[in-house]
Amino acid sequence: MTSLLARLASRARALLVPTGRHRGRPPRPQPPATPAPPPFRPAPTVRNWYVPLDGAATVLVRPYLGAHERERAVRLRRQVVLLAATYGIDLDDRVIHPLEATT
Repeated sequence: MTSLLARLASRARALLVPTGRHRGRPPRPQPPATPAPPPFRPAPTVRNWYVPLDGAATVLVRPYLGAHERERAVRLRRQVVLLAATYGIDLDDRVIHPLEATT
């Protein structure tokens, strides 16, 4: 019976004895370090859809804005010519009804 108790005690001691680096075991091999992935950079042709466009920084001129400004200038000139015509001043250089002077 003493031999049975001695065997059980030796097995229990083997389970309870701490194991670790201080006991002389070699350290566990660490997995190789993987390099960090490079930061994400979109291709240069990709537009940033979330950034508002700056109209002054763009090279293109919006044609409808230029057409609107030209129409407005023509309309204003016509109004000025008509206003001056009510006072007898002819600012228009176009000849609408050419007539020869009779003497």
